[in-house]
Amino acid sequence: MAKSKGKGFLLFEGVKPSKDRYLFKIIGEEEDFLHSIGYEYVILLNPEARVQLKISYKDRDKNKRIFKNLENNHKKEIEKEFKNELKWSPNGLRERPDCIYSLISSVVADKGLRDKDYWDCTQQKMIDAMKRFSEAFDKPVDKVTENE
Repeated sequence: MAKSKGKGFLLFEGVKPSKDRYLFKIIGEEEDFLHSIGYEYVILLNPEARVQLKISYKDRDKNKRIFKNLENNHKKEIEKEFKNELKWSPNGLRERPDCIYSLISSVVADKGLRDKDYWDCTQQKMIDAMKRFSEAFDKPVDKVTENE
């Protein structure tokens, strides 16, 4: 995501882009994106771009506790602040019961990596959504994870 498109939104500043279909920013002190909680931009080949919160510690039970706490105690305030309903997926987007991580996501564009003519517009939609998304989640995530 180009910094100039973010208009001062610096949440992902310092995160190095790669050739992957996602960009992940850890929340808090964790150092390993595979065992943490964080914000993620995801853009797919099929027409979909989304922002999401990924809860993916090594401990599956911890992931589910954090997810359930956010869903049961903060869902209304988060969706109100974000100004849209979110998809709450305790077992990942494919809803596999053995899935270790949990996701909370919002599809923000119906364009993907193949839609090069729409990349600028899609990027801007993703940045705008992530700004609202992170603002909606920052306080509830801090509150829920401080006792974990």
